[in-house]
Amino acid sequence: MKLIIINGPNLNLLGVREKEVYGNQSFEDYLEVLQKKYPTISIEYYQSNVEGELINELQEKGFIYDGIIINAGGYTHTSVAIADTIKAIKAPCVEVHISNIFAREDFRHVSYLGKNCVGSISGFGLKSYDLAIEYFVSQIFFFSRKRGGGGGGGGGGQTKLKLEVWGGFKRGVSGRGPGGRGPPRGKIFYSTPPPPPPSTPLVCRVGFIKKNI
Repeated sequence: MKLIIINGPNLNLLGVREKEVYGNQSFEDYLEVLQKKYPTISIEYYQSNVEGELINELQEKGFIYDGIIINAGGYTHTSVAIADTIKAIKAPCVEVHISNIFAREDFRHVSYLGKNCVGSISGFGLKSYDLAIEYFVSQIFFFSRKRGGGGGGGGGGQTKLKLEVWGGFKRGVSGRGPGGRGPPRGKIFYSTPPPPPPSTPLVCRVGFIKKNI
């Protein structure tokens, strides 16, 4: 699996800029942590302060990579052009924000990108990127619809797990610090409506898949 993290303006200043909001770790240092945690996944990184360069990178990688994790910084709230690019490319995108944008200024509550992404993760610090990667890791599992009839053998030793699937629903997750103190930690949103119940059960065939926890 090939993923790329694309960061927008001022995210090159992580570890230096507003440490009370964004923490004191540079993204390059955190990228090494992610790459060690997920050694079987290719995780690349690109950062630019220029809107057009971000669009060029999305267009270049958006048809050949398995997924994109994007934090467009301030362009999240202004860029119709980046939103249109995300809609045009084939690779699924997860929108990420380090801070909880819903606990900040009103103008940050609006994302032009979010409706064209598979989901948005906000407010968990650099861990937000980790959560986005976990989404893509979950997609390694391939689902096929189990057809009626024929039970029994013939499975070739495959392990079959019946799953009740609730993917794609809109869900908010929030919390506060120890003892209920402090600002909200963050929110996770999945933007698409729930799928209709399947007419036949879904089956997950699990092969040689290793998930790093």
